[in-house]
Amino acid sequence: MGRAALLLAVMLLAAACSAQDVAENIANQALEEEGISIDLDGDQITVDGPDGQVSVGQGLPADFPADFPLPQGAEAQGGAGGAGRDVVAIFQADGSVEDVSAFFSAELPAAGYEITQSTGDGSTGQVYSVSGNGWTGEVAIGQSVGTSFTVSLDRQE
Repeated sequence: MGRAALLLAVMLLAAACSAQDVAENIANQALEEEGISIDLDGDQITVDGPDGQVSVGQGLPADFPADFPLPQGAEAQGGAGGAGRDVVAIFQADGSVEDVSAFFSAELPAAGYEITQSTGDGSTGQVYSVSGNGWTGEVAIGQSVGTSFTVSLDRQE
């Protein structure tokens, strides 16, 4: 009786794996018919479709502007980008909110990014609206476990 139960369990497991493979194949075929492909490459997921491409993963998005100033020691925790038009990146930074706010207050204009609006007190949180070098967006700085900031940019047309 034990052998029959083991055989039945193996058959059910094989059937479940086969059912999962069939479901994945059906889903992939449906996506392909709509012109959508999904690529998993390490920690990066890229979705290509008729309206463009979106990538999500760890590190900086490929289209993040090389001339955008970042504080010394800032580490990208993750990001997303859409067909060269939008980028969002989340960073962990050394120093306080005040230090990071002072950095951006000085370095954004020096790098060609005009600060069009500034909100916050600079010590517990700060948001800069920026425009320049073909981009417009925001830098939001805050405190959680250490100091973090998010850069969200849209390409100007």
